[in-house]
This record gives sequence, C-alpha cells and structure tokens, in this order.
Amino acid sequence: MLRTVFLSLFLFVSAVSFSQYDEENSKDTEKEIKDDEKAMKGERPEWVNNITVGGDFGVYFTGFSGYVGIGPKVGYQVTNWFNPGITLRYSYNYARFNTGQVFSNHTYGTGAFMHFRFFDKLFAGVEYEALNVNQFNSIFAADRVWAHVLFLGVGYSQRLGNIGFINFMLQYDVINDPNSPFRTSYFIGNPVTGQVIPLRYQIGFTFKIGRYN
Repeated sequence: MLRTVFLSLFLFVSAVSFSQYDEENSKDTEKEIKDDEKAMKGERPEWVNNITVGGDFGVYFTGFSGYVGIGPKVGYQVTNWFNPGITLRYSYNYARFNTGQVFSNHTYGTGAFMHFRFFDKLFAGVEYEALNVNQFNSIFAADRVWAHVLFLGVGYSQRLGNIGFINFMLQYDVINDPNSPFRTSYFIGNPVTGQVIPLRYQIGFTFKIGRYN
C-alpha cells in the first residue's frame, strides 16, 4: 500500500514538473523566434536606408544632330532636402555638317552631384563631370581628350509614393567646353550672336533604399 502511494506521488510530481518544463520550453522557443525576427529586421544598418540610387537620361534628335545618354547616380540622403553623391556617364552623340562630314562621339566618365529639394516640389542641383571624349573636329578617332562640365539646374520634382521622385530639370553648363558631348542637346540659340546657349532639359529619378517620410 505504502509503495503504491509513493509511486502515485512520484508520477504526479513528474507530470507536474514535465508540464512546467514543457511550458517554459515553449516560452523560450517563442522568445527565440521573436529575437530572430528582430535580428533579421535589424540586420541592415540604419545608414543603409539613406542610400539613394537613380540617375538621368537624355534623348535629342534633329536632322543634323543627335544625343542619347544615361547617367546612373548613387547618393546619400543627408536630410529630406539634401542629397549628395557620385555619378557615372555614358553617352553617344553625332553632328552632321553641311559639308557632309559626320562627327560622332562615344563618351564615358564620372563625377559628383549635390541635389536640393524644397517644399517637396521644387528641385535644384549642381553636377560636375569629367568625361573622356573624341576631340571635336579631329580627323583621328584616337584623339581623345577630357571635357569638363558643370551644370546648374532647376526644375520640378514629383513624388513617386514614398519610394522616390522624378525630377524635370533645365540645366545650364557653366563651363561650356567645346568638346562637351552635351553641346548637341542644347536647344536655345542666342538671337544676337547666333551662338547656342548651353541650356538643356533633363529627366532624372531618385529612389531611396529605405522610405521617404
């Protein structure tokens, strides 16, 4: 009889202990899962969310000249209104002269930019690029030089949800290098001198790895 009582008591205590262990183990498992989820969400540093990617492109064709180019950009959103970074460039342009001669140019290079956004609608930017180009009017395709451009731009910025913006710009080249590949995209002439004013239109995109507020 006594043995039966002790055996029953032992089985009861074991069952209670196992139940408590199983409950605690279940809580530990849930906690580990939640910790893992938090770790996965936090595995990307906060500064990475402020990196922006985007770029600009341009297309211009007439009966005498043409231009097509792309400039991918990588920046860092310092504040909601200030975004500096670096840019790459590749473009192709051509010009056909009255003599029948055709000048064409493949361009590549790099540079830096600073973009500013005001009131979530107005856009301004400064962009400098050093570009390797065929020397203008050279009869040798191997005659390549470095051309420098410095664009000052203003325009309109349209939000694309909370992931980015599309920017419509007018850009003025302060340097106006004679070897600049952008010269065929300038679209306004000086009515007095007849010379082309170094002004062009541009469309650009900016997307943030994180989210805009």
